[in-house]
Amino acid sequence: MIGDLVMLSPAVRCICENYPDAELSILGAPASISVYKHHPGVTELLPYDRSKGDWDIGNFRHGIRLLAERRFDLGFIFHNSLGSALMARMGRVRRRVGYCNEMRDSLLTDRMKMSDIPQHLIETKLDLLRQFGLEPASVKEEVEIDSTRARRWLRDKLGPNLGRSRPIVGISLGATRKYKMWTGQGMEALINKFPVNTVDFVFLGAPHERELFEGVYSYNNTVVDLVGETTIEELTWVLDKLDLYIGPDSGPMHLATARDTPVVALFGATNPAVCGPYQYEKSRIIRSENICSDCDKHQGKNIRTCLHTVKADDVFAAATELLSRYSSNWTGL
Repeated sequence: MIGDLVMLSPAVRCICENYPDAELSILGAPASISVYKHHPGVTELLPYDRSKGDWDIGNFRHGIRLLAERRFDLGFIFHNSLGSALMARMGRVRRRVGYCNEMRDSLLTDRMKMSDIPQHLIETKLDLLRQFGLEPASVKEEVEIDSTRARRWLRDKLGPNLGRSRPIVGISLGATRKYKMWTGQGMEALINKFPVNTVDFVFLGAPHERELFEGVYSYNNTVVDLVGETTIEELTWVLDKLDLYIGPDSGPMHLATARDTPVVALFGATNPAVCGPYQYEKSRIIRSENICSDCDKHQGKNIRTCLHTVKADDVFAAATELLSRYSSNWTGL
């Protein structure tokens, strides 16, 4: 998950600061670990596809080989599955640091206790390091980019004039679960609250999210549609250029936060205190308190709220407040 890897960035920074001469490798999902492609302290990215779970034998054995070939002295196991600890043990990582759960005790050399008090996922990752004796200096999420390549790509893709005289507002709808996605109707109601020629919009999303944007149209302002048109690295370049990002609890929300872009984060069933923007003053959280009939029917007792009931008026108020505060191109209403 992209969001999980971005929320790991304060822990990665802490490790780099405490082991400045070490060779640091990160093992994770091939697409997600790309967020560390330009991190100055990361030596190597090790792709491990666990989309079919930890017990996909072929990929699991591949992950073991990756670890065994490098003979790591120390491994921090932030993923709390049994499989991740077993892979580190079978991959001959000499010292293995992780949380005790799911019968992992015998697989770890340094066994840490997870807090019983609910906390943000960033703090959960950092607590593993604190118990090991490392003290993080910051909780800020961050992702490094290749600025030169980004400028060229953005000029070609967005054109030279987008955002020259108006703020650029990026919007996405998709997430990992249907109840975490905002609706096209809600998005269209939002974008048409902006008066004529006050913003430039950029639509963002993965290829399979294209149908979410069907029929969405801005009557008042320019739209550049990049849904399904960007890699994760290119998406980060776009988020870096935005004056404001609006979207649900998802990877792009954390990428925008990591690039210091103002964010309106939309939440329903998931808890922003656990996985939302963390200690980030340029964010505003809009959380639904209701559930639509469709999600109520299909989710049953699993959730009590969904993102489909988020009101465009609330999102618009938060968006214009952030634009007034942080965008020099915003002329007001």
